[in-house]
Formats: sequence, C-alpha cells, structure tokens
Amino acid sequence: FFGDATDEPVFIKNLENVQGDERDVMLFSICYGPDAAGKVTMNFGPLNRKGGERRLNVAVTRARKRLVVFSTLDWSQILDHTTAAIGVAHLKNFLRYAKEGPTTLQALTHAQGQPDFGSPFEAEVFDVLTAAGHQVHSQVGCSGYRIDLAVVDPERPGAYLIAIEADGATYHGSRVARARDRLRQDVLESLGWRFHRIWSTDWWHDRRGESERLLAAVEAARHAPRRAIGVTPVTKAAPTPAASPAPSAPSFAEQLASGPTHKEAPQGATPWTPLPTRQPAGDRALFDDPRATGTVAATFCDLVNRHGPMLHETADRATAHAFGLNLGARIRSRIADAVASVPVHQRPRVVDGFVWPAGVDPNAPIAFRTAEEGSGRDIADVPPQEAANAAASVLSEAIRCSRDVLVRETASRLGVSARAKGAKERLEAAIDRLVAERRATRDGDKLQAP
Repeated sequence: FFGDATDEPVFIKNLENVQGDERDVMLFSICYGPDAAGKVTMNFGPLNRKGGERRLNVAVTRARKRLVVFSTLDWSQILDHTTAAIGVAHLKNFLRYAKEGPTTLQALTHAQGQPDFGSPFEAEVFDVLTAAGHQVHSQVGCSGYRIDLAVVDPERPGAYLIAIEADGATYHGSRVARARDRLRQDVLESLGWRFHRIWSTDWWHDRRGESERLLAAVEAARHAPRRAIGVTPVTKAAPTPAASPAPSAPSFAEQLASGPTHKEAPQGATPWTPLPTRQPAGDRALFDDPRATGTVAATFCDLVNRHGPMLHETADRATAHAFGLNLGARIRSRIADAVASVPVHQRPRVVDGFVWPAGVDPNAPIAFRTAEEGSGRDIADVPPQEAANAAASVLSEAIRCSRDVLVRETASRLGVSARAKGAKERLEAAIDRLVAERRATRDGDKLQAP
C-alpha cells in the first residue's frame, strides 16, 4: 500500500507538504500536547504565524470521506485569548468540533446572541419576519461566511427552514463576484440549505410586494420536504438523474440525426441552450460508488444528447459539476470508464475533441444553433461543421459578400463574439471548409453562394 504501483499509495506528510493531496481517509495527528508538568504552551508553530489558519484549512480538507484526529491535547487546554493568532483559535474550535460533534457549530455561531445586522435593510427584513411570528437568527455561520438571516424551523430545534440573503455588508464585503454570487450559495445548497434573496433596490421600490414574496418563500419552505440543514448532519440518499421533459420541438440532436441536406440546413437552425448552472445528479460519495457507474454515464450522455455537440472537456466538466466536483485527472478517468460501459449504439461519439450525441454522424450535413449576442456561448464549443453551416446560412441570404462581413455575420448568428480569442481563425476555417465542400465559391475578394 506504500508502493508506487498502487493508484493512491499511503503517504506520511507534514502540514507544509500535504497541499494538493487527497485520500478517502486521512489520519491527522496534532503533535502538540502538555509537557511533563501538564503545562501547554501557546506555541503551535506555523499556526501562530500570519496565515496559519490557511495552513490548518489545508490539513483538515484532505479527506474525501473520513478524517480521524489523534490528539493528547484537549480543546479546553488551548487558551486562545492569550494570543492574537487566528490559526490557534481555529485549532481550538476544530478540536472541539472533532470531540463533541456538529452541536459545536451552533455554539460557534452568532445565532444565539442579540441580532447583529450588516445594514438597516437587513433589520427591516428581520422585523417583517418576526412580525409574522417567525423566529429569526442573524449572521448565522462561522468565520467570514455568514448567512444574513435564517428562519428557525419550529418543528426541528437547531435547524433552519430557509436562509435569507440580502445584498448587505457580507455581500459587498466579498472581493470577487464569483464568491459573492455563486460559490457560497452553491456549497450551502448542496448541504441542504434553501435560499431566498432580496435585493435592496427591489425592497425600496416595492417593500410590500417583496415582503409578500418573502413570507410566501418561508411558507413554501415550511411545507417542502424537509432536509436536515443547520447543525444537523446531512444524510443524502443516492439520487438518480431526473428525466428530462419532452421538448415541444425537435432537439438539435434530433435534427442532426435526421440528416438534413445542405439546402435544408439554413432553415434547420434551432435555438442554442446553455448548460444548466446546476444539474444535481448526486454527491461525491455517489460519484465514487462503483454501483453508481450507470448514474455517472447517464448524466454524461444526457448532457451531450440535450446540449451537444460540445467539447469533450466541457462535457466532462459539466458532469463533474453535477456531482458537486471540480474536474481533475481522477474525475475525468472515472467519467471515461463509466461512459465506456454504455453500449456503443447508445454512446456519444468523440471526433476531434468534440463529443456528439448518440446516433449522430459528425460528417453528415448538419443544422446549426442560433443564439443572441452576449449569450455567453464560447466559439471553442462550436464544432467546425456547425460553424460552416451557419456561414452557409448567412451566404444564402446575402448571395455575395466579403470575407470579413461573412465572419462577422456568422459570429452574430451563432451568438459568439467575433473579437474573442481564436474566434476569427475558427470562423475563417469554417469559410474555407464551405469552399472546399463547394458550398461557396470565390469571386475575387468576395464569396458567393453556389
């Protein structure tokens, strides 16, 4: 188990060298304790230095499934009030959590004290909720990640019905928009939280309407299926991907499979649909479960069949995100193995880095997908065949135009930016493909439909 022949050999590393490593089970030895006289010094090496709390964070997040802590030091022996080091205070709280369990988290929040508001706006929302008879905690959480307001679940002490997010001090205090608008809520929703957001501008313009929507959201949360959120450990059943609703019109994959002719392609455009920001299929435990290989494969195939063709990398990344994971070599390998278990006739096909819906011939004449400018579509995700077909559509209407105009109008039709990195080169290549396939002819410095 220690040799390099195994996929993930056992290792022994210190705090300085463990960053980037992960294992299913980590054995974490604290290494500090009382001396012979029972005295504990408040010197914890790297944790006492600036940024020491980040080192501790690295150490306690290396385990995928279980972290076992060995310590002769009890949390109560750490006198964190005698030092200004944040890392030492975090070590004390972590050891308390390891010993006493999730109930510790409740004691470490601000929820038990007096209401603490980041802005007058939050105080007004608090008043509306309490006037309706709800018990509300403010600034719920630990460290710098706190929920503005949380409505207590009256039927489950220690848990919450819903989190209320306002664009107050916590929102504006986030340094980057991604952390402010996506990451925190995504993580907490994966742990069972339900969210309702109120924008201050909406509150000022329509306080009555926003108050009604707020109370309706709380009431909906009260009657929704309960999940253990707050301080209660989360136990998730192994979900399976939900069946996709039947589209009202043929999907792009269906149009591709029908094999339209070149002349039909300009009339065969369908709207481009972006990948969902969250398409939950399960969690890390389910993803790693050998019995869930079919679920992983079905998630990948469903994404490709509904949103493909697309870059293979994009499909892998979207599948990983469906399980709350970031794409890496191990995750990519797991997805590839799962997809390989699908019968060939049902399996998406990979050609030149693009993955195509099952049953679609990438070399057959295809339709193309239109999108509005600014849609966020990436030219890298547009197969060369599709870009050529969009250019053919433009040329069939213009009859004759310059190469620059054709590039610009094709980009517009696809919903991509012609100024994006690599866009001009890819669209130029699509036009060259048109000429090579005799779907366009050169007339001096112009191009024209055949």
